[in-house]
Parts: sequence; C-alpha cells; structure tokens
Amino acid sequence: MNRISNLVLLAIAMTGSATAQTTAGTPPADDAPATMPQTAKVPPEERARNEAAYAAYFKAPDTEGTGPFPAIKEEEPSLPDHVVYRPKDLSKVGKG
Repeated sequence: MNRISNLVLLAIAMTGSATAQTTAGTPPADDAPATMPQTAKVPPEERARNEAAYAAYFKAPDTEGTGPFPAIKEEEPSLPDHVVYRPKDLSKVGKG
C-alpha cells in the first residue's frame, strides 16, 4: 500500500512539473490586453447586503440528510480541522 501511495504522489508531482514547464514560457496571445482589466468596484451598500446574505446562509441549518437517522453537523474544538456529522439522536442508534 505504501509503495502505491508513493507512486501516485510521484506521478502527480511529475504531471504538475510538466504542466508548469509547458505553460511557463508561453508568450501572451497577440490579442491579449497589455494589462489586466479592472474589476468593477462594488458600492458599500451592496457589499454590506452581500456580506449579510453570506452570513445568513452559513448560519442556516444543514439538511438532516436522507439516511435512516436524521443527522447534524458539529464543530468539535478538539478537532479544529474537522467537521463531525452524526445522528441527531444517538439513543436511536443500535449499540455496536
């Protein structure tokens, strides 16, 4: 198993370096603009509305899923890089 993992990582690394080499020296197309176009500035009122909508979206509860037990999502402080999905009511889950 370890050997397969190493071979996969080696193949990924080789593919990435080959891609970087083929695109690094490519000159821009003749019709490419000399500078990048400026992005439109968002008015402060619209930015505030967007940020409020974004915050509300992430506060909304997730669905309970489609499995036999309704699920919830938890963030555990002892696992800062993980999200825990588990049945909402653990008493309904059989002893295992």
